[in-house]
Order: sequence, then structure tokens, then C-alpha cells
Amino acid sequence: MSYRNILVHIDSSAASRERLRSAICAAQCLQAKVEADYAVTPWLWLHPTAAGDTGLSSHLSSQDLERMQRAKQAVAEILRDLPEIKWTDNPTQSPYDFSERALYSDLLVLGQHSDTDPDRDDVPPDFVPAMMFRSGRPALVIPHGQTLTSAPRTILIAWNASRQSARALTCALPWLHLAKEVHVGIWMQETSQQEESASRLTAYLQCHGFGCQVHARHPLPPDAGQAILQLASSTQADMLVMGCYGHSRAREWLLGGATATVLKEARLPLLMSH
Repeated sequence: MSYRNILVHIDSSAASRERLRSAICAAQCLQAKVEADYAVTPWLWLHPTAAGDTGLSSHLSSQDLERMQRAKQAVAEILRDLPEIKWTDNPTQSPYDFSERALYSDLLVLGQHSDTDPDRDDVPPDFVPAMMFRSGRPALVIPHGQTLTSAPRTILIAWNASRQSARALTCALPWLHLAKEVHVGIWMQETSQQEESASRLTAYLQCHGFGCQVHARHPLPPDAGQAILQLASSTQADMLVMGCYGHSRAREWLLGGATATVLKEARLPLLMSH
């Protein structure tokens, strides 16, 4: 596959600038174009009782417009020399409308959510996984305080022989062409299945021209998310590829699991796909 259209999510947080810079870097690496899409939760949605108060409702709408203008000004310096990047905004729509626009893009660039972010109310807590779930598009998730500044040199693929990990691997192929090292972490319950999967996956990657180093892990750890992040650290990976929601999305989000752990605690760019 190839990426030609990258859609980056913009809100009023300072992290929007890092996401935009990361999207521009990704576009340069992949020879794609970028669209910056502003989407936040309208203040009236957070204060529904204000709907019956004309004055308060008007005030909240004004606050939405001011918030959008601040966000637009914050990224204007980045966009100044890049007129080909399109900016889209509609402050009265739900942030989930972003997923509808995502249907027409090849890759999303999203940000890691933080409960301590002063702008955390800009989007719902489940915004990142919801966008992948609703759009079916892969996402490049940028951690707090970090920016993708160059093509990844070392990529770690988290593999469990599921549909989700297979789809994430396919989405990662353009990135693998840019990497110097490819590592594969395999987490499966049965040793025999793990060995067979490692052999088949190695052969698959070789067909695409990639060598890889396999890290088989057995038995399955109680906290798979932490195990994945530890392997990413030990291999010095600068991008982690993984599928998400190996079981029920509701169960994953409510009870935790590898997806929730990685989304919350990763300190490297994530290429994820549902």
C-alpha cells in the first residue's frame, strides 16, 4: 500500500503543533499531502443546561470561536511556508465528525490523551481509539512532548497472529522501507504456535525485502502492554507497530489491556490499526 493523503487532528492544545510537524515529516517521508482538521467538543456540549439561556449559549459559542482562532494562530507559523496544506474547521460539530472526514484519508495523525492536560476537554478521553474504530484507518499516534522529525530507523512490530496485527503490519509496509532495523515481538500462549508464526512472518517479510530479528515471548505476560513497551525500549525502537482491540472494544477500554496501556504510556510514535 501507499499513503497519499494524511489527515492530522488539530485542537487547542499545545500538542497540536507537534502533531502537525509530525504529519509534515510523515508526508515528506511518504511523499504524501497533509490536511489539518480542527475538531473539538463544543462548550455547549459540555454545559447542556446552558442551551435554555440565550445569553450563556451565545457566550459559549463565542468561546468556541475564540478557541478555534487561538488554535489557528498557533499553527499559522508552521503553515506559513506550506500553503499546500489545507486547514479545515467547524467549531460547532462533534469531534467524532473527524472520523467521517478520516474515511477519505490514508493515514491519521493523532495525539496521546492526558488527564493532566489543561485542554483535556477539547476531545473525549476515548478520542484516539474511537477514530480508528469508526474510520477503519491506521493512525500515527504522537506521544506527549515528542515530534516525528525523521524517518524511523528502528521499528518494532508487536505480533500475536491476529487480524488486527496483520492489518497493522500491512499498514506499516511503507514505513518498513525507510527503516534500518526491523524487530518483531511475538506474544502467543503456545510455544509451537509461536514458532510456526515466527517462521511464517519472517518468510512474509522476506518476500517484501525485509530482514527482521524475532523476539519470541512465552508464556503470555499478564500485562502485555508493559511487555511490548519494555521490548520497544530494549530494542531502541523509534516506532511501534501494533494492532488494537484483540477482543471486545468495550472490554478493552473499560478493563485496560495492551491497547489502553500502550496508548497511555508509550513514549515513541505508534502506528496503530484496528
